[in-house]
Amino acid sequence: ERERTLTDVMAAAGVEPLTGHVGRLDVQTSGLMLVTEDASLLNAILHAPDAGAGAPEELSKTYSLLLAGRHEPRSDALASLALPLTFTRRAKTVHAEAAVAVRHVRCFRDAEGVASAPDDIDRVPALAPPPLALRAAAPEDGEVGWLTEVEVVLNQGRHHQIRRLCARAGVRLLHLRRVAIGPIELGEMAPGEVRLLSPSERAALYAAC
Repeated sequence: ERERTLTDVMAAAGVEPLTGHVGRLDVQTSGLMLVTEDASLLNAILHAPDAGAGAPEELSKTYSLLLAGRHEPRSDALASLALPLTFTRRAKTVHAEAAVAVRHVRCFRDAEGVASAPDDIDRVPALAPPPLALRAAAPEDGEVGWLTEVEVVLNQGRHHQIRRLCARAGVRLLHLRRVAIGPIELGEMAPGEVRLLSPSERAALYAAC
């Protein structure tokens, strides 16, 4: 059975599928997508305004990461998530810019055994092992049964960039969710839910582009 596509989701919600969408989500990632037939808006979102040197290439995207273990705000692993990344894909060297921000949200107890589920780091093949200083050691007694929630903001997303960052840092990524594209936030929307942008959201999106 094939994986459900964006077209399937929109059809199930009774919405006629549109042709343009912002960003892709692989089958193990959830979260926000924007869909529009306004070609100028789509282009503006994907290629941010010409604000001179240093301007971002794309409208920022915010991701929520659920990590296994207890990672404090000043840990080396979280610091590594903010650094630039270089990797090889299809025999080409790819350079990804540093994250705009890495925000430690919380550490909390894994009351439901989430960390015992398979993680999805192995979707990124042929990665070199993380530096010795960042390799995950056997968890101490105080770290067993903990989860950490982190938000990462990117202006320039590259193929599996966050998954590659986590692999480099030696942390287990349990779930990845896109929670915002520029000023548009996922909020409390349920998986598969489709809705129109409000007038204020549309105005904020056009202003950001």
